[in-house]
Amino acid sequence: MKNLVPLRVKIGLTPEGRAAYPEFNTLPIIQTSQVDWSVWVDTYGVGWHYDKKYGHREEGPDSPAGQQWGVLLVPEAFATEAVATFPAVCDVLDESSFETFYEERVTAHLPEVIVDEKAIAAFEVKERLGVPLTPAEVLQRNKALDPDDDTTPGVKRNRLKHWPDFKAVAGIAIVAK
Repeated sequence: MKNLVPLRVKIGLTPEGRAAYPEFNTLPIIQTSQVDWSVWVDTYGVGWHYDKKYGHREEGPDSPAGQQWGVLLVPEAFATEAVATFPAVCDVLDESSFETFYEERVTAHLPEVIVDEKAIAAFEVKERLGVPLTPAEVLQRNKALDPDDDTTPGVKRNRLKHWPDFKAVAGIAIVAK
């Protein structure tokens, strides 16, 4: 289980129009590690969760054009140093605020279920041709059509869509700040 903190980062734009991240390589925790911050946050945290609703081009209630919010799930020491070093662009969210951001901004566009068309097609073809399914095939088809049964390819619940599912799959515990 990874104990992590949601570090919200205001991402601006460089004059060339590229994302302008804080210079996280200057943080003592990164200097000590001798690893680039972008590798470090993926190794010890869970990387970026970007606002997909209001990017750099869109205008939102708390996101003017030219700015995008992103949240890194990182160890507490990284979050503490980032907020102390870059207070104008970094702050820590509590879990409830992060869950709202995750559900409404990060994954709102994702489908509830993911369908493996090839896995379903074999059953459909047989049924269309009037070929009865064997009892084992009926069982397999039923499992394939059950979004909560992860043992058989077919229709599956998207475990990235909702924060509680993602949190469980990724093995994350949020450290209260």
